[in-house]
Amino acid sequence: LVARLTALNQQVLQYFDDDTLVAALFFEVDFAKKVLRYSAAGITEFFAASVALQGRQHTPGSLLGVSEQPVFEMITVPIQAGDQFCFYSDGLAACLQQGHELPLEGSFTAVVGQLRAIGAEGACRDDVTALCLQIKHEEKLEYYYVDS
Repeated sequence: LVARLTALNQQVLQYFDDDTLVAALFFEVDFAKKVLRYSAAGITEFFAASVALQGRQHTPGSLLGVSEQPVFEMITVPIQAGDQFCFYSDGLAACLQQGHELPLEGSFTAVVGQLRAIGAEGACRDDVTALCLQIKHEEKLEYYYVDS
């Protein structure tokens, strides 16, 4: 994942100027090893309700197209059935920093519904986009895309 982000960064450097800020997050679910791996580029956080992680999680990583030598990390998290992850844009992160909460003990539908409600509220002036995943069982996940 780090190699892919680094290659993408090199490709976009020629197109971006100093006023352009682009963020990305790559992730993969490995059901055989029961892990989720992710690497972020300027995405500051995501939400997790899992055995390994609870609540908003900080993600390290340079923005894309800013540096010829960006710093990206790959993080590996163990997963099991019922785990939930919501990867979202900085617009939703800003709303959550303003006091909105996501339910740690809630159902997957409740988490997605709360993200939709936050986005629809219009309190944020930035993009509001999320991809939420729930691990269903050993080889299946359920996902929802939220965009406001």
